[in-house]
Amino acid sequence: MKAIITFHSIDNDGGLLSYSPAQFSYLLDHLADRKIPVLPLSQLLRSDIRRGVCLTFDDGMVSVFEKALPILRERGMPAHLFLASAAVGGSNQWASQPGDAPVYPMLDWSQLEVLSDNGVLIDAHTHSHPDLRDLPDDAIREEFQCCDEAIKSRTGRAPEYFAYPYGFFDHRIKRLAGEHYHASMTTQLGYLQAENRASALPRLDSYYLRSPFWVRDIFSDRTRSYIGARAAMRAVRGKFWNSSHA
Repeated sequence: MKAIITFHSIDNDGGLLSYSPAQFSYLLDHLADRKIPVLPLSQLLRSDIRRGVCLTFDDGMVSVFEKALPILRERGMPAHLFLASAAVGGSNQWASQPGDAPVYPMLDWSQLEVLSDNGVLIDAHTHSHPDLRDLPDDAIREEFQCCDEAIKSRTGRAPEYFAYPYGFFDHRIKRLAGEHYHASMTTQLGYLQAENRASALPRLDSYYLRSPFWVRDIFSDRTRSYIGARAAMRAVRGKFWNSSHA
C-alpha cells in the first residue's frame, strides 16, 4: 500500500487546516514503528515501490518551518511543500480565498531556503492560488511559469510536482499541468493505486487522521474502510460544487 498525506498548518488551533505538532509526531512515530517508509514522490511513485507514504504540505504556512521542520529533521524524513509563490512573506488572503477562511502567516524566502536545505522539496501550487478553471490557457501557463521561476531562483531546483489549488481541475487543466510537471496532486481522498493517473493523484487529508485510532496503522483494513466511507461522502459534495460552478 502507498499513500500521499496532505497537511496545511502544523499548529494547535484546531481549525480545519490545522494538525497539531503532537499529532504530527505521533503519526510519524507510528509510521516508523510499522516500518512504513517515508519517501519523496520521485521514489514513492515508482512502480517497483510497493509500500510507503509521502508527506505533503499545501500553500506554505509559516508553521511548516516553525513546527514541522524540527520534527521532520529529528527523524530524518523528507517532505514536499506545494507553494503559492505570490503569498511568500504575506498571508493566505489571496484573491480567490473565501472571506470566512482562517488567516495564516506564510513562509518567507529565507525560511523556504532553510526548508529546501533540510529535505523539504519545494514544489508548485501556482503563483496566486486561483481557481484555474476560470482562466484561459495562457494565464494558466503564466501561473505555472511565475511559480516555477520564483522557486528555482531561490532554491536552485525547478518544481517537478504540482498541487491543484482547492483541488479544482478539469481535462484542460490536467493537460496543461502535464506539460509542466511530472505529476499533479488532487484533494480526492484515497490511497494510491496502480491505476491512478499521474495527472490526478489522490491523497489522504490529515484532517481525517487526527484520531490515534486511525493513525496507529494507516494501511489497516479498518482505516482503509474509514477512508473509503469519507471519500464517498466527499465525492457527493464535490459533484455538487462542480455542478454549481458550471
